[in-house]
Amino acid sequence: MSVTNITIAIVDITIQNNQTFNFAFAFGLESDLSWSFDDQTLYMDIKSDAADETPFMSYSSESGGGILILDSATRSIQFDVSDDELRAALPPDTYRHDLIMVDNNTGDTVPLWKGSFKVEEGVTKKPEP
Repeated sequence: MSVTNITIAIVDITIQNNQTFNFAFAFGLESDLSWSFDDQTLYMDIKSDAADETPFMSYSSESGGGILILDSATRSIQFDVSDDELRAALPPDTYRHDLIMVDNNTGDTVPLWKGSFKVEEGVTKKPEP
């Protein structure tokens, strides 16, 4: 018998390499308080292929990890990655990514989304200081 996780969302992200990756996301309905990000850590890797050992970039909701939990009760997050960091790690191409939630008490892991992460070449670059 095959069991498929039908709750995972498909999230395809397209970003230019001359912009800050500061996209914000919310999970579920704001009025649904049946689950939260309390005692959870979020992780997201970006790879060419899921089988790759080393990701191009890794983010987490741990302090300074690039994922900010804006509101744990309503499950809203925002990424905090500079354009310089993005350009240094990800040349223009299409990658794969997923976002998982790990329970800090039990270690249980829940996939929240998966999809493509496309980096396009931006036209305008900010001036060097």
